[in-house]
Amino acid sequence: WNYTIAFYFVAFILLMWAVVINIFIGIIADYVQLSRGLLFLTEEQRQWIDTKQRIVFVEPVAVSPPPLPRTARYWAWRLQQHRWFRRGIFLCTTLNLLAMCTYTTEMGD
Repeated sequence: WNYTIAFYFVAFILLMWAVVINIFIGIIADYVQLSRGLLFLTEEQRQWIDTKQRIVFVEPVAVSPPPLPRTARYWAWRLQQHRWFRRGIFLCTTLNLLAMCTYTTEMGD
């Protein structure tokens, strides 16, 4: 009889301890989330996050016009504006990376 009561008492204490700990951690996590994670940051770190968030909304002041037609700059600009240019550069970069990964040198004595 006494062992059964002791078992239920210990089980109740452990269960309530886990519930209280979970509630406490939940309240702290909710508070940190409401403060946008800035609760434990220094002033410099908060300024850095604020600067990063402001950079997202910055737009260029003006778009530069294309160069004059029939010049070397104009043809280079048109090449860069072509839809396949970015894919071609990506392909060249990937091939260069693969070539560099396969290159090995013999270890000397």
